[in-house]
Amino acid sequence: MKLSARIAGFSLLLVFILGARTVVAGEKNTITVGTGGNFPPYTMLDREGHPYGFAIDVMNAVAARAGLTPRYVVMPKYKSVFRALEEGKIDVISSLGISDSRKKIFAFTPPIETARVSFIQRRDGSEIVKMEDLYDKKVGVIPPNLTSRILGTHPRIKQVTYLDVPSALFALLSAQVEAVAYTESVAWNFARQAGIENRLKASPTPIREIKRAIAVNRNNAALLAALSPAVEGFLKSEDYRQIYVKWFGKKTPFWTPMRVATGMGIFFGSIIVGLMVWRYRSMVSLNRELLKSITERNLAEVERQAALVDAERANQAKTEFLATMSHEFRTPLNAILGFSEMLRAQYFGPLGADNYKIYAEDIHTSGELMLGLVNDMLDIAAIEAGKRPLVNEDVDVGEVVADCVRNIEPGAEGKGVKLSIDLPDEKPSLYTDKRSVTQIMLNLLSNALKFTEPGGSITVRVLATRENLTIQVADTGIGIPPEKLAAVTDPFYQAQTDPLIAKEGTGLGLSIVKSLVDTLGGELSLSSEVDKGTVVTVTFPFVGWA
Repeated sequence: MKLSARIAGFSLLLVFILGARTVVAGEKNTITVGTGGNFPPYTMLDREGHPYGFAIDVMNAVAARAGLTPRYVVMPKYKSVFRALEEGKIDVISSLGISDSRKKIFAFTPPIETARVSFIQRRDGSEIVKMEDLYDKKVGVIPPNLTSRILGTHPRIKQVTYLDVPSALFALLSAQVEAVAYTESVAWNFARQAGIENRLKASPTPIREIKRAIAVNRNNAALLAALSPAVEGFLKSEDYRQIYVKWFGKKTPFWTPMRVATGMGIFFGSIIVGLMVWRYRSMVSLNRELLKSITERNLAEVERQAALVDAERANQAKTEFLATMSHEFRTPLNAILGFSEMLRAQYFGPLGADNYKIYAEDIHTSGELMLGLVNDMLDIAAIEAGKRPLVNEDVDVGEVVADCVRNIEPGAEGKGVKLSIDLPDEKPSLYTDKRSVTQIMLNLLSNALKFTEPGGSITVRVLATRENLTIQVADTGIGIPPEKLAAVTDPFYQAQTDPLIAKEGTGLGLSIVKSLVDTLGGELSLSSEVDKGTVVTVTFPFVGWA
């Protein structure tokens, strides 16, 4: 008996020494690490077939702490990796989910990460919260993941097996299955790569939370004893936090609200600089032509007429260029408004810091102001170029005026401004373009409301005689200085120098009104007194009664 005990003890000592040969301190101590195929973000293969990922970074850091050098062996399937570890052909698996069945086969270090196994479902589908919600329905699974065993305890759930995660996710999107049961972080990684993450969601409560650890051959107790304290020390280090955030932290999108705002600033700045340069060059060219015609006193009348024709062509070219560019600006502006609205409404989830939502609203407001400016510029260009289509018909002017007044009533009520309208008993009619008359009235009423302080009033009158039809818009606003009255219908001219008032407009409203009135054959006149108000009068040749 004593001899047998000694032989048994010597044998155990020999096994321990041979098993511990890989954990003796020194740079030559190499352990063989087995890994399978593509299981991002835990393990992936680069172009040369070398593994990388969260599990690889963790294995490298833990091995360095234990004084070991990992040598990676890549196998086509994880079943092969499990068998190789069980048979002792490899020393460890870098990351493996811990289960009761696997504890009987392998030894595990302390856990390095907890993975959520959840039901991945369509965002527009029915809400799946618990197992019972999937009874008598099909659920996609991908072996050798533990989800097959978990769902196996619920025989009423019909499992459909897929070879890989992308196949299962696209089967879910095409409604071949009601959900896919899989490790949540891995599923989201594949979904982000395919660009379909916005069409999917995970169940609010995971099926199970599985702890993952480094798996060691059960007969290699010395290696387990070397790796376990290295894992515990690594989990408390800054290295672990950096590796975890690297692979599981939320990636910051390239187009953040700040970058969008910066891009818009550069875009609008380029437009403004381009317009200023173009305007300067156009004015220089035009001035040169005018100065040449003035200084050359011996030019004949034919030459003078030719210079005027050249000037008109230059102005026509300017107008056509402005109309074309304004139209082209609408496309990117509409995209900016659409994306900023998506950011502001947070369609794809919270943006993070509250400032991002504020930036998105600022972007949307600025885009709307810029689109309004482009529309106004396009209107002026179209009118000046004679390309605005006119559809003449018998127009009930009183009805048009009343509709426009109703349109701005909410704004007047919100500002505390009184609106009144005075229409003749009979209905005066004009044979003209109804859309142009409506735009004239809306611009005049908006302008009056903008410059009328709370407590003031706006009065609209329609007067008809045998010769003329007159529309008056009178307000009790801040008025226009006499020296600026003649220039208020010029494009981009603003009579107000107060930035709090001037910033509300672009100086195009009255310019558009003047161009439309001229096109319709009418006349525009203004009278104003500072701090007492302004009266704008539009006169058209009278046609008759509606």
